[in-house]
Amino acid sequence: MIQDNSFLIPLKDISCEGKSVRITNQEIWTSAFATFNIDAHIETPLTADLTLIKTEEGVLVRGILSGVLILPCSRCTEPTHTPLTWEIESFESLPEPDLDPNEQDLLSSSAIVLENGNPILDLSKLLWEECSLALPMNPLCRPDCKGLCPSCGQNLNSGQCSCQKEGEDPRMAIFRQIQIAKTKNSSKKL
Repeated sequence: MIQDNSFLIPLKDISCEGKSVRITNQEIWTSAFATFNIDAHIETPLTADLTLIKTEEGVLVRGILSGVLILPCSRCTEPTHTPLTWEIESFESLPEPDLDPNEQDLLSSSAIVLENGNPILDLSKLLWEECSLALPMNPLCRPDCKGLCPSCGQNLNSGQCSCQKEGEDPRMAIFRQIQIAKTKNSSKKL
């Protein structure tokens, strides 16, 4: 296993047996969190252990992304320790050699770019995509999180607030006006 903090891997450096790479540089994720304004902090460094297998059409990337992030709970906004273990299996296609590099970026979602005609795998792009897929949509501090009071913002996990509680949800008022008529046939068993 090669300890490699370089994100750009020339395809010519990948032997026919493949290449093992470990990415530990946190810059991939910290810069992306800042760029996309994601409230996430790294508690245990994210590590990607990858195997790169070159083919005639591109590169197969397999591996595991693991670490622990601190994300805000989606109900109460308290910091939540979120372990990540994400399996990566992605095939990155070679770009079209005739395309202008600017057009290539727009038309291709591949993490392989051409530099002076030489294909280079940009692991930072691939790993950020995989990390964004691994993030939970609604992280919770605990499964029974009560969230925040919609009136005063009190964290209901810490205790009840002193807000007046309305007995009925105003969004359901329209349904309280519905009356169901009983007919003679409605009581028959089928």
